[in-house]
Amino acid sequence: MSYVVLVTPHALDRAYERWPGEVIGLATIRREVLGALRAGRVSARKPPRFRDRAAGRCLFTWTADGRRAHVLRASTTAFAVLTLLDQAEKTAA
Repeated sequence: MSYVVLVTPHALDRAYERWPGEVIGLATIRREVLGALRAGRVSARKPPRFRDRAAGRCLFTWTADGRRAHVLRASTTAFAVLTLLDQAEKTAA
């Protein structure tokens, strides 16, 4: 199955802000989301280990290593990545 993944400017901004020094661009985010969708790492509920809030009718995907979660809005033709979430443990201490 083929998926169309769009990445919003806000999602890119959050990626640069939350993972400074890492090269995270459109291609990386799309690859992570596509990998998660194909592997079945998608849920209507936010994974508990991630901080931040996301409301509304969103879907969540996450990377295989659990470092990042993606907040998605789905339509009949595409998934739009609205923002990226960071693990809660990273900011605790």
